[in-house]
Amino acid sequence: MLFLFLLVLGLLVAHRFYYFQLDRTYAQGTCTIEAARIYHKNYGDGQNEEATLPDFTYQVKTRDGRLFEASGYSGPLHYYTFQPQEAQKIVSDYAIGKQYPCWYDPFLPSQAVLAFNGLDQFAQVVVLGSLINLLAGLLIGLGLLLLFSVYQDLMERRGKVQRRGKVMRYQDVIEWEQIYTVSVIVFRLFWHQKTFELPGVLPLGSRVPLIYHPRKDSIQVGRLPSLFRLFCLLICGCGLILLTIVGFRLFNLTEMDRNFWGWSSSLFKEITQYLPLVGGSRIRLP
Repeated sequence: MLFLFLLVLGLLVAHRFYYFQLDRTYAQGTCTIEAARIYHKNYGDGQNEEATLPDFTYQVKTRDGRLFEASGYSGPLHYYTFQPQEAQKIVSDYAIGKQYPCWYDPFLPSQAVLAFNGLDQFAQVVVLGSLINLLAGLLIGLGLLLLFSVYQDLMERRGKVQRRGKVMRYQDVIEWEQIYTVSVIVFRLFWHQKTFELPGVLPLGSRVPLIYHPRKDSIQVGRLPSLFRLFCLLICGCGLILLTIVGFRLFNLTEMDRNFWGWSSSLFKEITQYLPLVGGSRIRLP
């Protein structure tokens, strides 16, 4: 069990570290803006609101002086969408013909972005990301355990009937030349009564919970798992899994997701930073 836990933890850390390293491969260069516009893109086969994105065409200058043509704004690892007025403001912040900081893939410089609020913080990406993934996995595992316990209890109830008997009298039984006293318990099964002998002396008139198995015609003392309890466990298990998945998704939402679902940018405000422009002014990265 410990080995499995360590294996899963190692895979989570390796997964997060891969993206951390992938993000750090992007190098900073300069981009000369050639064209700018905003465009609308619809998600969900036309059934949902359109996402508004700024779009630029720019010439990328790498650190070694090479020039490449690129277009877009953010991505491929970071995608953002904006309200129309926000997208228009971003477009107006970039002047045609001016140079701005940008980030490019050294192995494919034509893959360059102007907005790079990236996964370059080790503590946030690897450590915190792995812990969040691990916590989500544990919560989902707990939910699955609850559902499995519901399944086991349902199997235990299968073909059995819960009844309540009453101690009516005592009776002496001789077995292998030994005499012992049993309590005779009477319980009603649908339209007729049945008796059950339980070794020991119980108070007369006391109620005893019984489990009757019609197919085997066997009786035992005990209680079947409550249907209400099973229902509560089922709701808790499904709810825990669903809330964990939704919460994990909310924690990892991109700007595109947030606008897609209609949440305001103030509720999910991105960490921003200001970078100096080549021309002396500053830009604000979303």
